[in-house]
Amino acid sequence: MNSTTLTEIVSIAASRSRQIQMGLLGLFLACLAACGEPPTLKAPTVIWGQDVCVACGMILSDERYGAAVITLEHGERFVHLFDDVGEMLASKTRFATPSQRWVCDAQSKQWIDAETAFYVKDSQIHTPMGFGVAAFSNAAQAQIKRDEVDGALLRAIAFDSKP
Repeated sequence: MNSTTLTEIVSIAASRSRQIQMGLLGLFLACLAACGEPPTLKAPTVIWGQDVCVACGMILSDERYGAAVITLEHGERFVHLFDDVGEMLASKTRFATPSQRWVCDAQSKQWIDAETAFYVKDSQIHTPMGFGVAAFSNAAQAQIKRDEVDGALLRAIAFDSKP
């Protein structure tokens, strides 16, 4: 065997080794991307006018009064949507823990933590299922609505599904 042949063999072996390393790196990156982020209790993404309430089966249509319970069960995220804040509050369902309850702020239509929200209840608040409960992210907004409808201002809501 001459030195040229030996050099070629070493070059081919090194080239194949780099190909294998790059292939393994690509496989590792593909697996990492497929895994994604672990499930969280963050606020849900809702398709208004399409997603359905778990309690009554109606389509969620009014962004001012939506509610949700997010649970993590066996490493999976489950989203339980309600078309009315009052419907979620009245629900007798015991959700798995950990869980997080969310309500839509009646003014901004953004998701807020149900445990820190301020609620106003009155029959003049026309919600999808007639519970008459609106949630607000701060006391000032809730007080304005309470004064407008002469309703009840509720603050502390205890959820029995929390540990």
